[in-house]
Amino acid sequence: MEDVFRVLENAYRVMEDVFRVLENAYRVVEDVFRVLEDVFRLNVSAPHQLVSAYRARVFAFFISCFENFAGI
Repeated sequence: MEDVFRVLENAYRVMEDVFRVLENAYRVVEDVFRVLEDVFRLNVSAPHQLVSAYRARVFAFFISCFENFAGI
């Protein structure tokens, strides 16, 4: 019976991690849309600015995923 509770506790922790990753993914998508809004609002003429902003957001997302799974 103790093993069952341990398995359930581990499953709960995994689900917490999954929800954290999903929450971070949602934040990244929100940030991408904010960047796109800024681009359209400010009429940025240099597309490389959009690409660098997007890369920074994606990089931050993968770092946060790593931190969540590593338990940092």
